[in-house]
Amino acid sequence: MVRQCELVGVSRATVYAQRVPKQADESDLELMHLIDEQYTRRPFYGSRKMVAFLLTQG
Repeated sequence: MVRQCELVGVSRATVYAQRVPKQADESDLELMHLIDEQYTRRPFYGSRKMVAFLLTQG
């Protein structure tokens, strides 16, 4: 990869930085929605309280 980048004249960071973002699946979207709702209600919750809340939700 180093030699190929040298031949083309680009830095290796440019090649590695161009990743295709993955699509969030349905379970991730559901979790994000729960977190968003709870954070809107209780913005002072830290990560531990948020995890405890999510565990009670199933």
